Formats: sequence, C-alpha cells, structure tokens
Amino acid sequence: MRIEFWILIVIAVIVVLVTSLAFFSAQTEARDQIKMIDVSRIQKALKIYFDENGFYPYSNNGQPIGINNYLDFWPKPPSADSNCSSTQSDYNYVQKNNGGDFTLTFCLAKARLQIINSQSTQ
Repeated sequence: MRIEFWILIVIAVIVVLVTSLAFFSAQTEARDQIKMIDVSRIQKALKIYFDENGFYPYSNNGQPIGINNYLDFWPKPPSADSNCSSTQSDYNYVQKNNGGDFTLTFCLAKARLQIINSQSTQ
C-alpha cells in the first residue's frame, strides 16, 4: 500500500512538471510570434516609406522618424523573457548609409536577431 501511494505521488509530480514546461514553452512561442508579426508590420511600413521617399527614415531613440503615415503606432513588444533584457526586447531601428539601408534589432527566445534592409542575420 505504501509503495502504491509513493508511486502515485511521483506520477503526480511528473505530471505537474510536464504541464508547467508545456505552458512555459507555449508562452514563449506566443511571445515570439507576436514579435515576428510586429517586425513584419514595421518592415512593410519601412518599405512603403522607402518607395515613396527614396530613402529609409531617420532614427531617433531606436524608432524611425516620420513613419506615422505608414504605421499607426510603434509596437511595444511583449514582456522580456529570461533570454532578453527589457532593453534587448525592444525593437531598435537605426537608419544606415544616408537612408539607403537600415537595421532593426530585436530579441526572440532563442536568439537576438537583426534585420538589415530586410535581410535577416543572427
């Protein structure tokens, strides 16, 4: 009777641990999906700006200046996870080469990514 009781306890603990891990993984995946949707919106707005103006917008404090007509608001990323500090978690835009290029840096759960003129690098 005692062995059966302890086996049930061990099984219950394992179930709780597996469930917790699955929940954490789902949260992380959801945060990354939201970030990728935000980045896609930013890229589209930057492309339209470039097509209409012939250069990418100037940057100030990590955000493009004058992009309001192309993007309703600058997205705020979901809260940082353990792999990204709150500063790294922000979307950081920088104009390069007198508007001929840009970088957009952000952090996902597994990597810190940088979009360079729509080219992704790690």
